[in-house]
Order: sequence, then structure tokens, then C-alpha cells
Amino acid sequence: MSSFIFLLCKRLHRFRFPYLLAAFLVAAVLTAALLYQGYVNALSSQFRGRLTHPTIPGAIMARQLPGVQPPVVVNAQPLLKLHIWDINTRHGNLQIAGVASTTLADWPLPQPGEVWLPESLKGQVFDEEVGDTIALTHLGNQGRSTATARVAGYYADGGFLNPLLVSQAWVASWLDEEAGSIILAYPEAALNELRRWEGNNEKAELIRQNDVVQNATNLVGSIYAGGQGVILLGVVFLALGLGILAMLVFLDSRGEFAVLKALGLRPRTVGRLLWAEFAVTVAVGLGIGWVILLLTARQVGFPLAIDTHLFRYGLLLVAIAYLVALVAPARLARVALVNELMLGRPILLWKQIIGKPVERHPAFHDLLEQGLTCLKLERDGQGFRGAILQAVGARVKQGEPLAFLPVWFGMGEKHYVAPHDGILRVVDPGRGVIGIAPIQKGGEKNEQGNTENRKSI
Repeated sequence: MSSFIFLLCKRLHRFRFPYLLAAFLVAAVLTAALLYQGYVNALSSQFRGRLTHPTIPGAIMARQLPGVQPPVVVNAQPLLKLHIWDINTRHGNLQIAGVASTTLADWPLPQPGEVWLPESLKGQVFDEEVGDTIALTHLGNQGRSTATARVAGYYADGGFLNPLLVSQAWVASWLDEEAGSIILAYPEAALNELRRWEGNNEKAELIRQNDVVQNATNLVGSIYAGGQGVILLGVVFLALGLGILAMLVFLDSRGEFAVLKALGLRPRTVGRLLWAEFAVTVAVGLGIGWVILLLTARQVGFPLAIDTHLFRYGLLLVAIAYLVALVAPARLARVALVNELMLGRPILLWKQIIGKPVERHPAFHDLLEQGLTCLKLERDGQGFRGAILQAVGARVKQGEPLAFLPVWFGMGEKHYVAPHDGILRVVDPGRGVIGIAPIQKGGEKNEQGNTENRKSI
């Protein structure tokens, strides 16, 4: 361990300029990402502090469309029942709710010919005073129908439902058609029964007051959701920057890694050395970035929420970029052979062994009929671009290399091996096939006998 730390410190000092550049890159991306996220968090906190929670009568609202059976609730009766129609007024397309029944003290029971307007829209949409008349126009299946109603007042709708309240009997006699949907309000105690009812009706919908509040608190996050893409772009930029610097450090260390491996340093330790060097660099960058963020927070004129959650968020972003960037350089340092490092040869990151024969293939039908075992080679318009290692007539054993093909710019190789013992009968790079004839037991005996005769002669 002491020798590893000594080697780590020596290399950190040797490559101090690239590592300082990497640390400042981490600090810059971290500061930018956390400044944005801290600003969004501060806005969200301020919004939640000013938010007036919308109220749903009874805490649970069940909405059902025509053709849906009303919910049967054992433990509680609905506190409010509304029939909803779409209606046109001089304020635009709105909804009117025919109040069929209500036990709520703060919700009125309209009389025939009168309308109650939502308080949350007073001054924004509605400018009528008590006693004024408002024209209601319905474009239904039976054509255009208009009625006038007297404004009886404004009711506390809580900023959620927002319908115009009228008498259900009055609007039903006026329109003489089925309502678009029905709203039933229940207390929290009816939740389990309502969920079972909702599961059996695809056209039904349950809305809880807590869910509405949660959706409202997520409003700021939704507005600034596009910024998350910018943060993701910053992480990608950081990963590319660290990856390029790590690759440059590896290329400059090829000779040193070759000597270390030749002296007996395990390949896994060489890979860990590169991981450790950049881990120290990233840690330094995190410290620099956090200090810059704290100093910047005192100077900026916009709200900024800085806490441990924000630091963990930045740590996660940098950790992802670090892992993505170091995978390839560290693996190159681990798997590279001494000759590859010293002579500058391509380093194999992976090797694929292909030894499964082709059972049916139209292009090799003639060879398969002769009883040959065919091994398909990867080819392009010019045939097989790799190297053939065995000649026609050669005896091969199971698992023996027959050909290889460099792929991915020399970083990988496909090795074609013999699926069984036999004699190589066909080698055709143009068709992309190697044919192997199995050795018959009788043929082996005859060949052994001929060999013995030749020796005796």
C-alpha cells in the first residue's frame, strides 16, 4: 500500500498541469449546475410559502361520465353532488354545475333562476355584482339554447372547481338533456370504497386534495424543467473533458506502465492507479467548486438555496461523469501488454471467440451436403477482411485458431476457432466460409498405419 501511495503521489506531481485543468473543469461545471439548481430550489420554497392550497369539499372528489354507475359508499354519503354542463357566456366557455344536494355550510344551494359565481375568479374573469343578470348559452344536441340568471353572490370555491352554481332542477328543465359529467364530494373516510369503485370504472376519476397540493408545489419544477437538459449537457461535457484528459495521461504513460508491468506490477493495480489519480483530481475539483459556490452566493442578486441536499446532487452529477470518463482509459491501462505499450501497437479491449458452426445456410448448401462443418466469416463487399491462419489440408484440433478479424479500429478482435478436430478442406474468404471435414475413426487408423509403414521402410 505504501508503494502504491508513493507511486500515486509521484504521478500526481508529474502530471500536475493536466490534473489541475481537470479539477478546474469539474469546479466550473459543478458551480454552474448548482447555481441553477439552487435558484430553482429557492423559487420552489418561496412559491410553497405563498401557495394557497385549493380546497376540495370533503377532501375527495369523484368525477363520473355518463353511463357510469355512481359509487356505492358504505361508510359515508356524498357531501355534495353536482351535474356539470359546458356553457358559453360573455366571459368565454365555462362550466355550470347544477347543485343536486349539499351538506356543506360554505357552499350555497342555488334557487331556480339564480347563479353563484366562483370567488377565486372575481375581478379576473367576472365583474358582475349581486343582482346583475348573466346570459348562459348552451350549444347542445338540440341546438342553441339561451337563458338568463340573476347573480346571487360569490361562493368560496377554493380555486379548484370554479364552476358557476345553479339549481340542478332549473338547469335540467331548461336544457332537458343529460349532463356531461357528475361530481360527488366525499370525506376522507370514504377513500377505500371509492378506490374500489374507480378500479371498476374506466371513465371514473378520483382527485384528492393532497394530490392537488402536490401538483401545485411541483409547478416551479415544471416551468424550469428545460434547465435539466442543460445540466445533463454539462455532465456530458464534463465526461468528455475528463475522458480526453485521462486518455492523454494514459498515452503519455505508456512507457512507464510498460516498465511497471515488466517489473511485476499487476495489471489490475495499473488500472487502479489511473482511477485513483482522477479520484483525487475530482475531489479537489469538488472542493474548489463548492468554495466558489459559497462565495458566489453572497454576491448574486437572485434567491439561492444552498444546503447538503444540493451538495449531494452535485456530487452525484460529478460521480456519473467520472465513472463514464475513466472506463475506457483505465481498462486500456489494465489489459495492455508490455509489447503493446512499448511498441505502440493497438491495444485490444475485448476479444470474441466464434466457434459455432452453421447448421443451415443457402450460400453454403453445397458444402453442407458434402458433410463439411462450415464456419461463417464476417465479410463485406470485398470478402473477409481478416487474416487466415491455416491452409487447406491442415489438420486442426478443437479450439485451434483458424482466422481473426480486427474490429472497432483495432480495439477488438474476432477469433474464429475450430469447432472440432478435423481437416481443413475449404478456405474461401470471398464467400466468407471455412469448411472442416471431420476425421473418421477408420481414416485415422489407416493414416496411422501408413505412417508406421513409412517409418519401417
